[in-house]
Amino acid sequence: MKILLIASLFIFSTVGCQEKKIKNLKNSLDIKNKSYRIYTRLSNCQAELFVDDMLAFSYMGDLALKGKRTAVEVPINTLLLSSGKHTIDLKIYPNLNQSTLNEDSYGEITLHYFDTDNYDKEVELFVKETPNGDHNNLNGLPYYQLKAEINLVLPFSIEGWTNSVDLKDEMENGNDLKREVQNSYDDIIKIIKDRDVNTFSKLIKEREDLLGVAFYSTSQQKKRQLK
Repeated sequence: MKILLIASLFIFSTVGCQEKKIKNLKNSLDIKNKSYRIYTRLSNCQAELFVDDMLAFSYMGDLALKGKRTAVEVPINTLLLSSGKHTIDLKIYPNLNQSTLNEDSYGEITLHYFDTDNYDKEVELFVKETPNGDHNNLNGLPYYQLKAEINLVLPFSIEGWTNSVDLKDEMENGNDLKREVQNSYDDIIKIIKDRDVNTFSKLIKEREDLLGVAFYSTSQQKKRQLK
């Protein structure tokens, strides 16, 4: 159940890789409670955004095909967990049913943060984008990756999923994970149908505690979130 609760919380520059390291960051504003966000722009492609190897945002399949382009701001405090080096990774794929990217394929990520007490205070940390000139673009590439590493200091430290079990090991040991997941979902559905508020509050408490710490909720706010 603990694994399910954690999982439910989050619903190189060539074909290989491009990497940029940002070190010794000096904040331009004295902000204690920072809400980190990644502003992502995409056009004529599919993409997945990862923070420390955890999926933060997905733009795949029919969603990407219908939209052609999108811009979304993704809060990532709950994925950072603690101070230290963090990796941000945008993986860009061709459109659905296409084998390569085209000259109009584009991706961009901007890491910034706000003061949770005053959203007029904003600090931009970096912007990375794919090549998009007339003679320097993604046309013909089967895949592209924007990757950055950055050191961040956070006023909290969350265990999160850092001590979770390896599901591959669980499967090799003969555990029927699909059945366990289905049984857990069935239990949750029954709780909701029965309008069992107390049991549901206990069920989501671990998730809400994590969210409360990551987004600096007050005691009163935490209590309201469990109601």
